[in-house]
Amino acid sequence: MSIYLLVVTLTTGLGYLYQHVKKEQKKIIFFLLVLVPSIVAGLRTVGTDYFGYMQRYQLVQDGIKIDSIGTNLTVTFYKLMKLNDVLGGSYQTFIFIIAFITIYIAFYLICKLEEYICIPMAIFSYMTMFYLMSFNIFRQVLAAEIFALAIYYFILANKKLFLLFISLSILIHSSVFIYLAVFFAMPLIQMKKFRYIRLWIYAILLAMVFSLPMIPKFGYYIADRFSHYAYYFMHFHYQGIGLGFLRYIILVLLPIICILVSKRRNHKIDKILNVYFFLTIIGTILWMISYVSTTFLYRSAYVGLIVLPSLHGYITKSVKKTYLRIGVTIILVCVLSFFCWYDYIYLNSGEVRNYSCFLYN
Repeated sequence: MSIYLLVVTLTTGLGYLYQHVKKEQKKIIFFLLVLVPSIVAGLRTVGTDYFGYMQRYQLVQDGIKIDSIGTNLTVTFYKLMKLNDVLGGSYQTFIFIIAFITIYIAFYLICKLEEYICIPMAIFSYMTMFYLMSFNIFRQVLAAEIFALAIYYFILANKKLFLLFISLSILIHSSVFIYLAVFFAMPLIQMKKFRYIRLWIYAILLAMVFSLPMIPKFGYYIADRFSHYAYYFMHFHYQGIGLGFLRYIILVLLPIICILVSKRRNHKIDKILNVYFFLTIIGTILWMISYVSTTFLYRSAYVGLIVLPSLHGYITKSVKKTYLRIGVTIILVCVLSFFCWYDYIYLNSGEVRNYSCFLYN
């Protein structure tokens, strides 16, 4: 636990420095901001996916095209594994590179909004929600971050970079597919006059999620036609609802409530915020699949939730009154810290409780 607490504290501190140093020093601080958590993530030998992808890494080097559970080892992500080996890297090198790229994109997007958000709060939010998660599902978190980068360039109307990153995110992990509808619904997402339509979308999607166990034929239909994804569309039945059910509901609703109460809006960032709000609400609803299924289908939610740290950074900076801002900050830090402990320590999600470095194995 101590090493995780240390890296979260140190990275948040570097985030504070980044926002308070002179412009010419920002590049150095940003490099350290990315490097510190990347080293800890890159040198570890913990996390469920760590060992699974280690086996696949060896299969790729041996020229195997399909593993024992039917995973296609010729797609882009595994080609990157092969390229890493050709260039003389090891599996541990590959893990470090993936960690570095993921964290770089996450912090790059946060720092791009420096004018509007509190950088250390956004960094703290990312580290407590997604950093340890990436120990377990690093491929999907990477795809989610690249998708967020595609969203950013889409809003900036940079078509070339948008197409590049949206294509890359899809090639890295197929969980991005269901979010492609976002780009066709941008006016509906961004314009105030469509807010009631958005509410209907949330309600319909929520009803669909909790109706999944009542339509088992749907799962079998999908499984028959897409055998590789069969596991994800089977075994729908209602699970018990515990304390964790409130996690993303609170963490998503808090920024919405604070912004509505403060009534402080900056039209320059409205376009980004509206999309981020929409994505996080959709992500929260999809995450609730974990309560109606024993499969990992709910993980698709993280593609939408990945932008949540920027919203936490925004409310910390945008609330007008000092005492209210301090109160919001304290509440947010406490909620994030509690659910980080609850998820990664108490429930031991991702099997990352005891940190282990490959140098000592």
